[in-house]
Formats: sequence, C-alpha cells, structure tokens
Amino acid sequence: DFSGLDDLMTEDWTVVKALADAYGEWITKYGVDGFRIDTAKHVDPYFFGRWLPLVNQTAAAAGKPSFTSFGEAWLTDTAQLSELMLARQLPSVLDFPYQDTVRKFVSDQVTGRSLALLFDDDDYYTSASTNAYGLTTFLGNHDMGRIGFFLATGTSAEGPALLERDVLAHDVLYLTRGVPVVYYGDEVGMTGSGDGKDKNARQDMFPTEVAAWRTEERVGGAPIG
Repeated sequence: DFSGLDDLMTEDWTVVKALADAYGEWITKYGVDGFRIDTAKHVDPYFFGRWLPLVNQTAAAAGKPSFTSFGEAWLTDTAQLSELMLARQLPSVLDFPYQDTVRKFVSDQVTGRSLALLFDDDDYYTSASTNAYGLTTFLGNHDMGRIGFFLATGTSAEGPALLERDVLAHDVLYLTRGVPVVYYGDEVGMTGSGDGKDKNARQDMFPTEVAAWRTEERVGGAPIG
C-alpha cells in the first residue's frame, strides 16, 4: 500500500480495463479535457502503455482528439523523470526540475546560468513522440506550497517588490518552453499559512471561517477577509 491507500493490481488486464472505463465516464459524462495523474510512479511499468490508449480512444469518440494527460512524480533528477515518458509512455509529466530551478532563480538563490543548465538537459525527453516542449511546467502546488509563499518567506521583498517577483516568476513560466499550469489561487496572490505546505496551501476560494486563511498575506492585495 502507498500511505494507507489501497494497492490496485494494475498488472491485471481486468483492472486496467475497469480503470479505463471509470476514467472514460469522466470524459463522456462531464466533458473533462485532461487528467493530472497523481503519484504516477506507483504503478507497474507497463500500465500507462495499456491504459492511456483506451482513455484516448474514449476521448476521441467524445470529440476530444487533443485530450491531454500528464503524470505527477516528485523527481528533481531529469534523467529519472524522463523515464516516465520514454519508458512508461506518459505523454507528459510535471517538470519538477524546472519548478526547483525557477523558484530559486526568482528568489535570487541562483543566476540565469542555472536556467541554461536546466534547458541543456532537455534532450533527455526527446523521442519519436515526445520532447521537452510537452513538459508540464509549474511554480508550486498543494504538496510543496505556493510560489507566493516561497517568495514571501525566501526573500526580503515586500509590497510592490514582492508583486514584481511574483510577476517575474509567472513571466518565466509563460515565456519559456513547456505547457504552463497555474495552481488555483495563485492568480489572486494566495500564499498559504503556517509552513505553507500541504493542507496549508489548499485554501478555499469561497468565503471562509478559517481565521488563518482570512488574515494571511496576499501578494499584490490585502488579506481575503
């Protein structure tokens, strides 16, 4: 089991087919346009090569020929991460090496040279059907925390200077290679409470009675209230 979650026997074709049918219903019933596949490294090596074609077939039949899927595997080593695309046949993965480098760059922990070295490794992702331009890039998430939290706690910037760094981070996200993903709430400057990780980075965007979320710092604006 993985952290108490049930372990499905993904080596078994019956399980693969059942999961394809279940995920297919999200597409046909609710019009889902893509899947973020959590903990993607915790299945057998052949699962995605058997499961994704069934999902994509359902999506195409539902009028979504460009349906997309990307896997989440918290790996900051490019060679290891690329294997999920090259050997396990995921079309894309969340680019954790990118996140780590860009976060440090916009926090003045490293120079642009680190970005150049990151992109020098892009050939790891190249195959007949994949390359680094299809990677899913991001600045933060529910597990590690938000980019606003990293900037607020990892730099001395405040007020307009903090907003400038946040805008710079998103400029880099949008204008470099990859397919950018913004974590909900970052667009209104949410930062996260406490240590900024896990449950403290999962704020409700509706009116809330959680005192910490009503009063926490927000990049570019006053607390939500």
